[in-house]
Amino acid sequence: MTPAEVAADYRARHQERAAKEQRYFEIQRSLSDAIEKATLARMPNGGRFKHQRRLSASTLATFHAEVARREEALRMASDFREIHRQVSLARVAGVGPLTVFDAALRIAAHLRKEPDEVYLHAGTTEGAKRLGLSVRRESIPMSEIPEGLRDLRPREVEDCLCIYKSRLQPHE
Repeated sequence: MTPAEVAADYRARHQERAAKEQRYFEIQRSLSDAIEKATLARMPNGGRFKHQRRLSASTLATFHAEVARREEALRMASDFREIHRQVSLARVAGVGPLTVFDAALRIAAHLRKEPDEVYLHAGTTEGAKRLGLSVRRESIPMSEIPEGLRDLRPREVEDCLCIYKSRLQPHE
């Protein structure tokens, strides 16, 4: 699939779900509630988000406790990069870059802060490589994202690189 085809398919099949997830975290009563739901990967129906389904409840509880200790720093964060940094300081065995990014994105939604770059973890790294992008860094500036994807938000491009990683047309 070309970047433009990926963007069109994402809009048709995934964008609404992603927007609803963001909205769920935006409307949490407090930052503390958002942190709890984000770090425990709790969906509106009480289930667990797919990306974190294999993590044990005790691992997520430890992650929650570590991130909750940083609540004031998260509240004071000026941008998504700082929110991501604060969440990544919660080093918990079994919690990798995808869970850190997902939790940071969910907390950032409550704080009304969006990433301005595309953050890399296993799935997005694979997709970025297929597009010929350099992946030896934490994130990719939107200016380097192929034209067909560039009109999406960075968090949506991250979603696309992960969802479509094996179907992206390799860069020639």
